[in-house]
Amino acid sequence: MPRDDVVRGAVLLCASEFVFALMNALIKQASVTLPTATILAERHWLAVIALLPLAIRRGYLDFSAVNLRFHFARSLIGLAAMWTSFYAVGHLPLAEAAVLKMTSPLFVPLIAAFWLGEAVGARIVWAVIIGFCGVLLILRPGSMSFTPVALIAVTSGALAALARVIIRRMSAGIAAGEIVFYYSVIGAIVTTPPALTTGVVPNTYEFGIVAILSLLGTGGQMLMTRAYACAPASVVGPFGYTGVAFAALLGWIAWQETPAPATFSGAALIVLAGWLVMRPRP
Repeated sequence: MPRDDVVRGAVLLCASEFVFALMNALIKQASVTLPTATILAERHWLAVIALLPLAIRRGYLDFSAVNLRFHFARSLIGLAAMWTSFYAVGHLPLAEAAVLKMTSPLFVPLIAAFWLGEAVGARIVWAVIIGFCGVLLILRPGSMSFTPVALIAVTSGALAALARVIIRRMSAGIAAGEIVFYYSVIGAIVTTPPALTTGVVPNTYEFGIVAILSLLGTGGQMLMTRAYACAPASVVGPFGYTGVAFAALLGWIAWQETPAPATFSGAALIVLAGWLVMRPRP
């Protein structure tokens, strides 16, 4: 593998994590005045409008050729993951929300083992144990600093892992653009009723924030896709944990958030566990 490809992949993945950290900072800012449902509804409708020309051109609207069962399953799970993620980001320190969401790789082998019957070796078992020890350090259940919202962030990681396994199980022959389009359509349909019941209409400033965070989300996804096209996930994947550092920096700059020492210790264990999970099998 050319060294330049590895360097390029690492730089692109770090860039994507910085963009995602900016997106989460805007989500946190928007959550001050907007309900999560309103933010999600606007984000999904903007995505539908942007992707509709592509869907028409590539025939994604031909329902006879579309696996609607897959799209509904993937979209509803993915939407639940995004909803819990947005809520957690809006109510937790940025760094803590970022760390807990990064538990997603720990859930993937567990779900794949129970659902797909995939073998799980001793290394993966130890990785999961180490990772969840890190989660307990951050959550500190039973202490005065414990907040139930942190459990929502962990739930987001688990749901994101389930969405990934569904894609791996059911997406053979389905274009990535089709998956994103139907996810946006179903997300827009599902989030609109609860958004309307809030009675909150975004003003121009709030609409602009959500529009920008939507663009950042798309840009971050594109950078991440290009990063993994340059080099294997086992090589560049660990650079994805730079997102925690970016989140901590933005949280400190914008909200004077300082992560507790236990958060740093827990993050180190989760990063170690994630690295063990991503390592290729010997």
